[in-house]
Amino acid sequence: MRGACVTLLLALSSGTGTAGAQERTRIRIPPRAPGEAAVDMEAETVTLVPERLARATGDVVVTRPPDTLRAQEATYDLRTGVIAATGDVVLSRPSGELRGARLSYNVQTGAAAAEEVRVEIPAPEADVTYYIEGESVSGTRAEMVARDALFTTCPGAHRHYAVRAREIVLRPGERVVARGVSLLVLGRRVITLPRLALNLGPERRGPLLFPRLLIGRTDLIGIQTGFRLALLKQSTAEGYVVLSARHTIRGGTSVDRFGPVPLGIRAGFKEDASSRFVGGLTVTVLPAVTFFVPSEISPGGPLQIGTPRAPAGPLVLRGDIEGGAWEGSRRFRVVAGGSAGRYTEHPTEVAAGRLNLAAAAEARPFRPLPRVELGTALRARAAFYSEGGRYTVITPEVSAGWRPSRANTFEMSFRHHLIGGETPFFFDRVDTPRSLELAWRNRNPRRAVGVALEYGLREGGLYAWELSYSRRLHCIQPGILLHSRGGDFGLGVSLEIPGVSGGE
Repeated sequence: MRGACVTLLLALSSGTGTAGAQERTRIRIPPRAPGEAAVDMEAETVTLVPERLARATGDVVVTRPPDTLRAQEATYDLRTGVIAATGDVVLSRPSGELRGARLSYNVQTGAAAAEEVRVEIPAPEADVTYYIEGESVSGTRAEMVARDALFTTCPGAHRHYAVRAREIVLRPGERVVARGVSLLVLGRRVITLPRLALNLGPERRGPLLFPRLLIGRTDLIGIQTGFRLALLKQSTAEGYVVLSARHTIRGGTSVDRFGPVPLGIRAGFKEDASSRFVGGLTVTVLPAVTFFVPSEISPGGPLQIGTPRAPAGPLVLRGDIEGGAWEGSRRFRVVAGGSAGRYTEHPTEVAAGRLNLAAAAEARPFRPLPRVELGTALRARAAFYSEGGRYTVITPEVSAGWRPSRANTFEMSFRHHLIGGETPFFFDRVDTPRSLELAWRNRNPRRAVGVALEYGLREGGLYAWELSYSRRLHCIQPGILLHSRGGDFGLGVSLEIPGVSGGE
């Protein structure tokens, strides 16, 4: 560090009195390049070899904003900017803490490597902390890689669940990707997977970590779960499996292909259940494709064309389409997609080829008043059948949301369907020409309650409702769901992990 000036200070440690106070040494090492922060090193003893090394022993504290490192011993190589620390090492960052027996830390890049490590990262949700314990960890502030590691949100030795893996990649605030996975429940291995990805944060995106138990609807009783696997060339495989009393086992899978082409395609075999006024109705889709216009081709400015990356679900299968979360500063968007395949409906036993095209023009919700959002959209879809005929639906839609507090959310949406033509399938039909949906959700760190009602304005009655309740127990949150649509009653039981959901 040629020409650098190192400031050396002597200070007294703070305490309740002067008795027993011991001298501590503090040095300030100037930045290696313009714009970088200086490094402060404080310990009981600090020795300096000019332009080469700074050695510290005894309650070492090294500060390089925004990071702070604490250890019993540390050696700072002034030529490389790397600190080698040993003895109860704690590296504190805005995203959390990294604890280990030995640690190597680059003050310029933020890269760190440690052995016998424990990482603690607070989640956006209250009372949730992500824990990673492993033989070793390395990485930067944006991404860490742990080997022979364990991931959980349960503190202490007695954990409800944990994910043990050969390798765990952690992106704070985004997700965890584990390879060579064993899922542990109450300390016992229940399943082994080649790969598992989990989203971190309060949003419930993707499938849950644990399956959902379903009672009622089409299968009387069943267990449902979903999965997604990342493939090569920006592709994603996704699917679901239902173990049911009626069908024993059923499921489906599809493949997403995203790239520079302006058309994304999902293809595969799917079978989906529905309860649209027909008890026991299922829809079988033989090898089929779902296609859409992705938002990667959007022009600059306030208009977005296409839908952001999202999994194909029952809404796309039936024909509805939504843009999902808004991107950047976009104020308007036009989304389009569709599906094609041969469908068989049970128990009506209607079978026909079907081509469905869907599009929507949406305006970004705006706030006329504090905590109040208003939105509007125009949706359209048209289905064409191999037996002849078509079925079209044009839907103006108005929505409103009110959030009087962080815990409470009220939502309302009005839809008016303009229907033309005929469809042979029950699952294709609109339930009611005009509908009003009302929902209230209350969620705090310990429990969640939800009520949703759907009224048919022309019929003048309630034809769908849903009640949900879940309560947190330690690091898990079991819940129950009661629902009815068209007289078809059902019960669901779920198990959430606060701060964690399934991901890509």
